[in-house]
This record gives sequence, C-alpha cells and structure tokens, in this order.
Amino acid sequence: MAHMKDLTGQRFGSRVVLRTAGRYGRMIQWLTRCDCGRECIVVGSRLTQGKANQCITCRETTHGHRIGAVSTPEYSTWLNMVQRCTNPNTKDYKNYGGRGITICKRWRKFENFLKDMGPKPKGLTIERKNNNRGYSPSNCVWATRTQQIHNRRNMK
Repeated sequence: MAHMKDLTGQRFGSRVVLRTAGRYGRMIQWLTRCDCGRECIVVGSRLTQGKANQCITCRETTHGHRIGAVSTPEYSTWLNMVQRCTNPNTKDYKNYGGRGITICKRWRKFENFLKDMGPKPKGLTIERKNNNRGYSPSNCVWATRTQQIHNRRNMK
C-alpha cells in the first residue's frame, strides 16, 4: 500500500485537518474543523483536489449563495480567492498564498466578503489595487480584465 501523506495541520479552504479518522475502503479519512467550528470527516483526496474545502453548514446554510447545485458568481469568486491563498495544492497558490498574499480575517467568512464587495457586476472580477498586499476591503475592487492586465506585477 502507498505511503500516507500526513495532512495534519494543513488548511484546505476553510477546513483545517485535525487528525486521521480511519479508512473508507482504501481511502484515508481525516477529521477536519471548518472556520465556523463544525467538525467533519472527509476523504483525503477530496481535500487535496479542492472538492471539500467548506462544510455543508457554510456552503449551503450560512450564506445560501447557491442556485440549485451551482454557486453564485460572488461565492465562486470568494471560494477561488480562498483557494489561491490557502490551498498549496491549487495551481495558482505559488502566485498568491505562496508569495504571502493573504485574506483579511473578516473575509474568511463569505457573508462579510459579500457585504463589503456587494454583488459582482457582470463582466468584472475581483482586483487587488496593490498586488503586493492581500485581499481586504481597502485593497479590492471589482474591475474589468483590461484593468487587471494593466495592474499585473510584470507590467509595473
């Protein structure tokens, strides 16, 4: 059997891995705690593949920002931001969390992000005014792709 990678203490979205919790068939399960405080057992591959980064309470009950099984544009933006900054297994982590880009404590809860940013205007994406600072109300706006291109690190 393959060597088990220890996920203890690692963060995946709003979840932190506490310890192993046995097996489900050949898959290793992990006890996790969401930022909301809820503990849940999750199969490790779902964590590392970015498929279980929030508990059901946060994903559906707390903010209700889903249309059936599809996330709203605001929630998708928030979740992608969280992934880029906190999950070393995502492809963009090296350009965000890997270089110290963080999310302010207030925005770790989707409701606060939505309250501060408001509805996502059609055709706009989240933009950090200063690319060397993290995601926070004072450093973020909704912007066009063209505006973002002009604010890239390699353009300055």
